[in-house]
Amino acid sequence: MAYAAPAPIPAGFALKYAVRKIVALTDICGVEAVAQAIKDALALEAFSSEYIANILETRHRIISEASPLKLLRRQDLLEIDLEDPDLSQYQVPDHEKN
Repeated sequence: MAYAAPAPIPAGFALKYAVRKIVALTDICGVEAVAQAIKDALALEAFSSEYIANILETRHRIISEASPLKLLRRQDLLEIDLEDPDLSQYQVPDHEKN
């Protein structure tokens, strides 16, 4: 059974799709953010609207660092007492020493 290769995509179709996607990204993320993502993609030699969308999505996902927990009452402080660990399992028996 012979395998039929898929029909080639017309040259203008891929370009139109990429331009439409980039324009849609400017509507969602703003012109400045998309322009910076394009610059960064070009610096990485990534020539696809998918890369630009990925850069924007990644930057949007970054969340700020959580602030420290503030305890209002003294009894809320953690007072943990830990037992000393048993290190005997790591000692080499006398008959195995060289």
